Amino acid sequence: MARFLHGTVVLWLCTLTGATTSPRVLHFTDLHVHTTMAAEEQVAINDLHHQDAHATTTNALWRSALSAAAQANASFVIWGGDTGPQRCETCFPYEQRHATEAIGVASTALRELLPGVRIFPVIGNTDFAEGAAHVNYADAWAHEASQSALQAWLSNGSRRNLLSRGYYSEKVDDVWRVVVLNTRACHIRNFADFKPAPNAAEQPGLPFFEDQLAWFRQQLADARLHGSRVIVTGHVPPGIWGGCWGEFSDEYEDIVASFADVVALQIFGHQHSGSSRLLRAFADGADRSEQDATASSVAFITPSIAPQGGQMPSFRVYTVDPGRAQPVVGFEQYRLDLERPTNADGNVLWQLSYQAPVHLGLASLSPEEWRRVVQHAATNATYRSLLMKLESNGKDWHAGTKSAKDYACGIKHVGEPAYLRCAGKNQEGAVRDYIMKDHTYVLSAIFPFDVIMSSFGHSLPGILEEDLLPPE
Repeated sequence: MARFLHGTVVLWLCTLTGATTSPRVLHFTDLHVHTTMAAEEQVAINDLHHQDAHATTTNALWRSALSAAAQANASFVIWGGDTGPQRCETCFPYEQRHATEAIGVASTALRELLPGVRIFPVIGNTDFAEGAAHVNYADAWAHEASQSALQAWLSNGSRRNLLSRGYYSEKVDDVWRVVVLNTRACHIRNFADFKPAPNAAEQPGLPFFEDQLAWFRQQLADARLHGSRVIVTGHVPPGIWGGCWGEFSDEYEDIVASFADVVALQIFGHQHSGSSRLLRAFADGADRSEQDATASSVAFITPSIAPQGGQMPSFRVYTVDPGRAQPVVGFEQYRLDLERPTNADGNVLWQLSYQAPVHLGLASLSPEEWRRVVQHAATNATYRSLLMKLESNGKDWHAGTKSAKDYACGIKHVGEPAYLRCAGKNQEGAVRDYIMKDHTYVLSAIFPFDVIMSSFGHSLPGILEEDLLPPE
């Protein structure tokens, strides 16, 4: 372990061993930058450890993270989305300027402090207008800031896809490709995307989630044809436990299993504390249960930069090796303790907090090894607590007490039926736990979406007028 000093930021860095050609993927996610704080809070926007009522990332905190990460020898960066501030119905009215200003501020710091490093941006749910999964909607707020923020990082084709669909595929070099998904399309709160697809002649090209997954499958097939390895990323992780509806998650799991020789790494955000998902390969026609499947891959969830819920700001660096049968070599998780953010010399101190597979005592991060991890977490409360503490830097695991209690089932099952059986609840209970409400009602459990959008849509908050269907 070596100590590096960069200006006023110190990073305790531990670099994983591996092939020199193995890329190191730096992953930041969930900044929740709030550029329009109340007047009494504006004085603290450059205060490193200031935490306002919305648990946002301040300018000083973000810049210290970038300065630390600049020393981590990253090959490229995945900027994981949710750059806009947290939505808070009782705190402030969420407006377009909150999202566009946040993306602009964050991208300016990225260009300044990581010059020459390629950035692959992801759009998260707080970067969109409520209810909009597609950035070609006039009020999908990410569009305005993204136009200028992404010019230097993406090719013209990828930029057009991101700004018109919210997803894209970009070639890194002759070996690697990054595929970015618009996971807002499966988010539980994005109700509008589950209405029937419009007539193609009337509205061609709208990327409803079926179209996006068909595109995803084609990207992986093309990568296989050209001998490329793919890093898959998005914001919301697969599985209803993390907020992604079951149909999308089931198909995503099947696609990744079909291209296990192509997909090298899967990384997501959204949950603020770290976690993972074990994905499985199901035989044709088999019941989607654990007995009928083998572990096919692992999706990793990086904790947030934003210190919401008392969390320590964090980022990860993943190392992958295309020459290995199981290409994920490992990852390092770095954190900043906001209670003691500086050393004796007054320098900001980012420290290595969690290193896998080393701190788990594993030989590798292969799917079979990770299957043993999730099984052990399901049967041993002490081990489960240790794993959750590692993922949250020693703090209480953050996704909320309602979701935290189903942690063992959530990391074990992406498929909705298997997760619900494991957790002992129905879809209604899973949605209540995710949105942290005691009372709600999932209309989709009893009505088709076309009926909901035509008969109930006008009275439901967050539904865009143009998404509604004529009354039946």
